Amino acid sequence: MALLKDGNGVINLDVPISGSLNDPQFSLGSVIARAIGNLFIKVVTSPFAALGALLGGDAERLGYIEFAPGSAELNEEALRKLQRLARAMNNRPALTLDIAGRVDPDAEGEALRRESLMRRLRALKLEDLARELDNPPRLDEVEIAPEEYERYLRRAYRRADFDKPRNFLGFPKRLPLEETERLLLAHIEISEAAMRRLANRRAEAVLNWLRNEGQVPADRVYVAAPRLDAADNRHPDAATTRVDLAVRR
Repeated sequence: MALLKDGNGVINLDVPISGSLNDPQFSLGSVIARAIGNLFIKVVTSPFAALGALLGGDAERLGYIEFAPGSAELNEEALRKLQRLARAMNNRPALTLDIAGRVDPDAEGEALRRESLMRRLRALKLEDLARELDNPPRLDEVEIAPEEYERYLRRAYRRADFDKPRNFLGFPKRLPLEETERLLLAHIEISEAAMRRLANRRAEAVLNWLRNEGQVPADRVYVAAPRLDAADNRHPDAATTRVDLAVRR
């Protein structure tokens, strides 16, 4: 019931009903009661589908926000859905959401490996900054400029613990930059921590948009535990690289 009430506590529904007035068993009251009963069942079993009676259109698609593989950036479609969701939440103060980021290791392997490599390069630069600055930045604040990329990539390669191509003297060869990068990426295992970081970045992107641009009160949107695999049939037509939204009960 709380999901259906607007800010004034009023429930205003557009519920389709059907029946034949020529049927002697026809009762308008029973038809309306059955339609409303079906709606309440839908509120319990599929809250976002129930929002269709309130918002119109394919409200079930509001139950997830899709991302490009390896990305936590909100695209135009995601922003349109969030704008619609924010309006629904601001019109229904009892609606509270859990936001769970998810990743698909198979679809995002290359992107996750690149993210892990860049994290290594930022860590190497942070070592330099720690020697130069009294108050060095946090790791996530460190950026690698284009002109710095080769220097830190080659340093990461020298430190990497795997068999490297060697010259006739037995020393590691100096490889072209592209080959150096390829070998480093090939020897990076996708860690659970990397998957968790990406999933949480996605959830936080949605949370921050709803709180800031959407003006949804902070106590009505929460980040839930991330989901680190693609095994979920809740939204079979949605991308596996997404954020899932769930109504708190």
